[in-house]
Formats: sequence, structure tokens, C-alpha cells
Amino acid sequence: IDFYRIIWECAEIGVKILTAMTSTMTDWLNEASSFLNDIVRWGETARKRAITDEMSGLFNRRFLEESMIGWFAKLSDAHVNPTIKCALLMLDIDRFHLVNENFGQEAGDAVIATAGAAFSRNVPDGVVASRLSGDEFAFFMPDATLEEAIALAETIRKESEALHLEFRKGKDANPTKVQMKVSIGIAVFPDHANNKDTLYQNADRALFIAKETGRNKVVVYSSDKL
Repeated sequence: IDFYRIIWECAEIGVKILTAMTSTMTDWLNEASSFLNDIVRWGETARKRAITDEMSGLFNRRFLEESMIGWFAKLSDAHVNPTIKCALLMLDIDRFHLVNENFGQEAGDAVIATAGAAFSRNVPDGVVASRLSGDEFAFFMPDATLEEAIALAETIRKESEALHLEFRKGKDANPTKVQMKVSIGIAVFPDHANNKDTLYQNADRALFIAKETGRNKVVVYSSDKL
């Protein structure tokens, strides 16, 4: 009541009070808005860190597994529809341990970072490119055929083979050029597996064959080869 009396009897003072109140409320709202924006930004940063492999810049194993679980959950009856497919590529960098042994961990980290950037450039939208651990990578291709999986695998293999990195064994040593080659195994649902776990296992088995039979190649899973 006193406040309204001041406005009524002393309009000039009332206007000053209202102006000050408006300015204060505006400052509060601006601070609240800034705080909320920070929360959103920090939340997005935290979310990205939770699903991203920091060294390679690709998704991590957790995100890959969740993506596969989600895809298979939506297709619980997919085995009755032969047109629905997906593919999984498993990849290892050939002779990666020699880089660490000969040039140190920093060189190995540089190879991982370079590989991640190269893989990211070559995978189309919708493909989940991830680093599992060490020099192991995986690419989940929802709604992809075997032919599409082979085409992507060969693109990744050829692009990797074209990459050359230089390292030194010591400060005054001459640089040594290292060519990055990869081995890739492929398995496709439902041709080679009827569930997520079997798809993962068979793609890994195909990768094992690729490494055991010469490396720097793409191998499609086949029960005849095991």
C-alpha cells in the first residue's frame, strides 16, 4: 500500500523506483539466461565426451554397442524380412605395435589420431565409426548390404594405404617413413549372423583371417574359412 501511495503522490520518485526495479530484474534474467546456456553447453560437452574417443575423434565402444542394441531392438522380427540388413566392419592397423616399439607412444598416438581423421572422412552419414581400444576400430552400417560394406571397407583400406607418416627414433636421427595399412573383417546380418553378438563375433573372426593370411586386405566372413 505504501509503495502504491508513493507512486500516486510522488510520481517522479515512483518512476525512478520502477526503473531501478526493471533494471534489477533485467540483470537477474540475463544472469539466469547465461547460467542456463552454460548448463546446456556443459551438458552437451559432457554428452560428447561420454560417447567419443578423445584420441581418434570417433565414437567409443559404448556408443557402438548402444547403437547396435538399439538397431536390433527395433528389428526383433527382422529375420522374417530378407530385405532388412546391416553390416559390421572390424579393423586393425597392421603392425601397429612396431610403431610404438620403434618410435614411442607419442608416435603411436599420432597414428591413431591420423587414422581417426582418415576414417571419419571416408564414412558416409549414418555409419557409426568407432574406436574400440588400441588399434582396433569398428564400423556399424545400419541398413547396408554386403556389397555396400565391401565398398566402404575397400575405400578405407586404400585410403589408409595412401597415408605415410614420418617419425624419428631420436632427436638427431633421420626421419623414417611409415605406411599405414589396415586389415578389415566383414559380417552382415542376416547372412552371417542372426543377432548382435554373433555379428560382432563373426566380423572379428573375418578380421582374424585377414590378419593371418597376409594383412592389408578385406575378408568377408565365411564359415568355410574357419
